[in-house]
Amino acid sequence: MQVIRLYNETGKHVLSITPCNTDEGNYDYVNPDTHEVVSCEHPMPDGSTVADCLFRYMQEKHSECIKDPDVTPSVPELPRYEHDCTSCKFLGRFKNADLYFHPGPVEVTVIARTGSQGEYYSGLIFGLADTCLDSNSGCLLREALCRALKVVEYRKSIVECVDKYHHDRWPVLGSLIREIDLGGV
Repeated sequence: MQVIRLYNETGKHVLSITPCNTDEGNYDYVNPDTHEVVSCEHPMPDGSTVADCLFRYMQEKHSECIKDPDVTPSVPELPRYEHDCTSCKFLGRFKNADLYFHPGPVEVTVIARTGSQGEYYSGLIFGLADTCLDSNSGCLLREALCRALKVVEYRKSIVECVDKYHHDRWPVLGSLIREIDLGGV
């Protein structure tokens, strides 16, 4: 069970919460001490809300992820499913999946997790496949790849991996990078 410790702006611990899925696939948060559901609008002692603290938590935990500076989400996006790799970087949700970038050191890849019990798709090469958009897994992995390519240090790792292991995929990667750089993806 994942416990998220929330702190106010001064760094004082104010609340611990545990994310849990609702029947609609959204998140509720539960106080693990009292087992009460905590809403995102729940007030904190400093006048902020759970959503404010979660946003700070996600900024600190995933500060390397590029976000649009003009868009401030009211509730930060958290992974829907449990994921046990501490090297993976959460890229957000897409359709029914949590998307991740795995930076190596052994293998650079993208992952689309669709459940907590081992349900996932992975493989950089599948995100680069010409026919990847024909399947759900390919579509999810292409989205993870596009999101990872938007982060400079991830892009560098992906380019190095493709250069070393998958050079036949250069045309696809080049097209994706051009589209991203032009704001199309």
